[in-house]
Amino acid sequence: MGNDSKKIKELQQQVKRLQQELTFLRQVDNSWQAMLDTSPEAIFIADTESGLIVEANQYAEQLLGYSREELIGIHQTRLHPPELREQYAKSFKEGVAAGRRSVKDLYVQRKDGTRIPIEIFGSTFSRDNRQYIVGFFRDLSAIKDSQQSLAASVERYQFLFNKANDGLTVYHPLPDGVPGKFIEVNDAACRIMGCTRNELLQLSPRDMVMEHEWPNIAKVIEELRTKGCAVFRLQIRRNDNRIMTVEIHDHLFEYDGKPTVLSIIRDITERVEAEEKLKETQEKLIYTDKMAALGQLVAGVAHELNNTVNFITGAMPPLKRNINKLKEEVRQVIGENAGVPVNKSLPPGLADIDELLSRIELLFGNVEEGARRSSSIVHNLKLFSHKKGEEFVYYDLHEILETNLSLLLHEYKDRVVLNKDFGARVHKIYCLPDSLSQVFMNLLINAMQSIPERGEIWVRTWNDDGRLFVSVRDNGVGIPQMLQSRIFEPFFTTKKVGEGTGLGLSISYSLVKKHQGEIKLLSGPERQGSEFVVSLPVDMRRQQ
Repeated sequence: MGNDSKKIKELQQQVKRLQQELTFLRQVDNSWQAMLDTSPEAIFIADTESGLIVEANQYAEQLLGYSREELIGIHQTRLHPPELREQYAKSFKEGVAAGRRSVKDLYVQRKDGTRIPIEIFGSTFSRDNRQYIVGFFRDLSAIKDSQQSLAASVERYQFLFNKANDGLTVYHPLPDGVPGKFIEVNDAACRIMGCTRNELLQLSPRDMVMEHEWPNIAKVIEELRTKGCAVFRLQIRRNDNRIMTVEIHDHLFEYDGKPTVLSIIRDITERVEAEEKLKETQEKLIYTDKMAALGQLVAGVAHELNNTVNFITGAMPPLKRNINKLKEEVRQVIGENAGVPVNKSLPPGLADIDELLSRIELLFGNVEEGARRSSSIVHNLKLFSHKKGEEFVYYDLHEILETNLSLLLHEYKDRVVLNKDFGARVHKIYCLPDSLSQVFMNLLINAMQSIPERGEIWVRTWNDDGRLFVSVRDNGVGIPQMLQSRIFEPFFTTKKVGEGTGLGLSISYSLVKKHQGEIKLLSGPERQGSEFVVSLPVDMRRQQ
């Protein structure tokens, strides 16, 4: 009896212990399940041998759209799209054998058929002498969406970057601020620079800039450093050695932890050329307007001067006759007293009369020369203001040139070598012959006078695009660069005082314009002497 009571008491204690262990195990199981359900990732536990799922948490239910009861007991491969199950099963086995703990770029298939990108982290454990695998499924949908959004953003950026009409380049400045190599360029920049992308990425901005622009680059570097941006224009040399003018907007910012410059480059070569042509046209309009006003003034001045000159030249012949008559009478008186001492034979005051008459004759010659030159100036002034009494006709320009050369060359043949190249096939043009004769007479005289001792003159003609060109070139002293813009101004001359009126080229300019032509000076430090080129339409009526 005592033994039975003792056994019952021991049995009761064992039952109590078992009850306590069961309670503990239930608590552990509840804690384990709570831990699974609070995980931010889907967790599946599968039997390694059978591949069947034995446990799943709440997030697994949300991820796949199945209930926990539906998930437990199915094969783990059924979580994936049907066509990928065999491939994934093989990858799992290889991963377990190789000891890999994660597999990326997988998909699971929800109950509604949609697919979700995931990454699986797996590990194994043993329980009750059985092997289990636990898999943590991380939903990559948000990451994939971000990656796709980022890829789309990069693609849009690349599209906009490469399709921009302006050149775009990016570079890191060196520590001293000097531009480093390009790290990114767009298609327009390659087109402007005349390089391929790979060629341009081997260069820096300083490799493209003309040397004379480097002082300006130093100013840009300083402006970027102080203001963070700079706008400037400069000349660059393309890969094919063509010179271009560009306008650049530089912006300094930080990228990847480094100072970075974005340059927006615009090719303004054509715009600059157009601005220069516009400026030239404006100057020509101003000059034409000035010439028109001056022509009116000159016409009035010429009329007044002509009256004065006519009065002088009209009085010269009778004055000259009277002086000659006086000389004859004086000589008769002197002749009657020949052989008698002058002081005794001539009346007082007549002893030096012969010398006095010689001086009067010399002064008279000076007056005549002055009147002749004044008349010439008045004549040129009239030509400058207007031309009357001449009609347009077809005339051989070569004949005009030959006539002028024959008239002038005898004065310079001992010191000037003339070179003629009359290559124009069409040389009969619709013109005012006398006017053009005066134009080329002026040009030839200027060329000859520009040669101080000995030299050469080249006269050449040619045709191009319905026009006749005449070039008069010399190897004389040339015209200084600073004076070239004024050579067609009235009364402006580079000759010494008394050697020119300053009207020759002004008149020539007006006469050439009257023929709808152009006259240009080609003179510079790279050439010796000067060259005037006259361009005339063969038939100006066709251009009206």
